[in-house]
This record gives sequence, C-alpha cells and structure tokens, in this order.
Amino acid sequence: MSLVQTTLHSGVLTVTLHRPKAYNALNAELLTALLETVEQHRNDPAVRVWLFRGEGRAFVAGADIREMSAMDPEQARQYGALGHRVMTAVDTLPQVTLAAVHGAALGGGCELMLCCDMVLAREGTMLGLPEVGLGLIPGFGGTQRLARRIGWGRARAWLLTGETLPAENALAAGLVDQVFAKGAFDTSVEELASRVAARSAHAIATAKACLADSQPNLEPGLERESQNFAQLFSHKDAKEGLTAFQEKRPPKF
Repeated sequence: MSLVQTTLHSGVLTVTLHRPKAYNALNAELLTALLETVEQHRNDPAVRVWLFRGEGRAFVAGADIREMSAMDPEQARQYGALGHRVMTAVDTLPQVTLAAVHGAALGGGCELMLCCDMVLAREGTMLGLPEVGLGLIPGFGGTQRLARRIGWGRARAWLLTGETLPAENALAAGLVDQVFAKGAFDTSVEELASRVAARSAHAIATAKACLADSQPNLEPGLERESQNFAQLFSHKDAKEGLTAFQEKRPPKF
C-alpha cells in the first residue's frame, strides 16, 4: 500500500500519510513519496485546497528515529536536505494548505504543519519540537518557520526547552489556528476545506504570493540549520539521545 494516499473531492485534495504502525514517522521513503505527490499535483487546476492528514493514531510522531540512529553526518546531511526539499515544496504551494493534526505532531510532523497555511487540531493533540532532548535540532526548517509563525521570543523558549504542548495551549500561542472536539473534528475540517475551496483560486494564489513577499528570506537560516543538523550526528550527545530514545530511558548528556 502506498505510503502517501490521495483523494480529490470538490477541489479538496486530501493527502494522507500512511505509516500507521510507525505513527507516520518520516523516513526517507515516506519523504520521497510525499515530495513526488506534491510535485505531481502542484499545478493541477482541479486542486484548490490541500488537506494533509495522518493515518492511525497520530498525524506524524516525528522523524524515523530508528533510521536516524544509523546515520553518519553525510547521511544525515542527505536526509536533512530531502526533508528541506519536501517542506519547501509544501510551503510554496500556490493553493491553500491545511494541516489536520491529531494525536501527535512532533518533530518532523510539527515542521510539516508549520509549512501549511492553517493548522487545525483535534483536542488533546500534542505538538512540539523535542529534538534538543535527542541531542539534535529540528532538521527540516523548524528553527526558521516556528519563529515566523509565533514570533522569535516564543520560538526561542519552545525550541530551547524541547517541551511539548497540548493543542489548547498551542492555540493560545498562535501555533494552531483552530481546535475542534474529537467528535466534531473530521466534519469541522471537511467543512472548512470545502468553504475555502469555493473561493477564487486565482485570488488565493495572488494573496499567497503577496504574503510571501512580506516574509523574511528563510534561505540563509535554512542553510545554516541544515549544516548544523548534519554536524550534530558526529557528536556524542546525538548518539546518546537517539540510543536512549530507542531504549526508552532518559538520556545522560
């Protein structure tokens, strides 16, 4: 079964990440499939809204720790570069992009939702960029896009503690746009996606282009993040953090 499944209905392209046994953890194979999906439908006139979802119990629990734990710095550089290509592809889509998050949106999953225009969360969802607890940093653009979304001060505190937040707190911080009750989540997300799909696609693409012009250039920061993410894989703290995670124990840095 495909790692990325798509359905198109009334202008809404639902993109479902499908590694439910791994809580949709982003390994290289899933990232590649997601990039191919985005590029395939980027210029499809039938697509007015992208709706990103995760199959099973979580949106995306993070990057694939088992895969990462075997990486040397060069392999980490390639993995990070792939993640950057995926996130930039999503970030620059001309259509409206919605992330419908449930369960957990951590690490790479949080970075994916940060690329979307709106984040819609189910109550009880946990969100965060906990990489410092692994001896790493976000590697797919999170250090830059988090600050762009919630401001430098809040981003600094969140990144440096590596703490996770429930959706309700993330809403107050501006990380999440709306929180829906569990029983109303699917219906509410679909209704919002349908309303947006009824708007002028040309006007939306133009508005997004204008909004992009108002944002600072992310490229220098993204390049610096990518370099440092890879270099951390040669440090003993990353080895200890990744090992401790798999052994389900606190790391000893």
